[in-house]
Amino acid sequence: MPLTAVLEAIWDGSLHPLSRPDSSGSVRLLRAILPVSSCFLVSNTGFHQPVVLLDSTELMPGVAAGDVVAEELGIEVPYGSVIVIDNIINHAIRVGPGASGNFGHVIGEMLLRLMAGGEFPLGAETNALYRMACACQKFFDDASHTGLGLDMRFFRTGLATALGAYWAGTGPAARYFTRPDALGSANVLAYLHDLDASFRVPEPASVPATLLVQTDQVGTYGESTRRILCAVADNLRGAAAQA
Repeated sequence: MPLTAVLEAIWDGSLHPLSRPDSSGSVRLLRAILPVSSCFLVSNTGFHQPVVLLDSTELMPGVAAGDVVAEELGIEVPYGSVIVIDNIINHAIRVGPGASGNFGHVIGEMLLRLMAGGEFPLGAETNALYRMACACQKFFDDASHTGLGLDMRFFRTGLATALGAYWAGTGPAARYFTRPDALGSANVLAYLHDLDASFRVPEPASVPATLLVQTDQVGTYGESTRRILCAVADNLRGAAAQA
């Protein structure tokens, strides 16, 4: 979605703050794996795919998303926050199938934001992003999260679709990323290797479920990003040493 459309939705009143975010299953799940300062905006119409922004994202030249949300919607947007924009139907107490796919897409967008800073050398980006995605799947496979109704089939599909849009765009290979088992499928693994000759499929045991969960203390996006990327870099170095 164009950033100008987000700005228009704020100005025309289509977006409003999510009331009682702690009662949203999706919010609770997101905070479990990425304890970053966050702001949730919802709409009754539109936004059928979530939008993930940083508070510093410019919706138009010189106009930061955090400033617009604070001024127009009258809510506090702490420095270093992530802004998640979504449809209200995805924020019930229990997540359910449809919202599970949507939540997977949110996680995929968050991972892409983590990678956007260019912290990894070109030859390590695909491996880093793939390992983070595997860690997320492992984390939410944990039975302790099933009480919120997360459907892993839909979650995995949403996550893969978001990453597929980055890796394959709208090309023919995009269809490989539309299945629950996409990230482990032969087609996707072959495609990623063709895309990046340095890509290696990690041994399952080498990617801990808690790779992204470096603290339970809520911090700014920048603080969380540094902790996570350091952990991923250490994981990659460990895998290289054992190769």
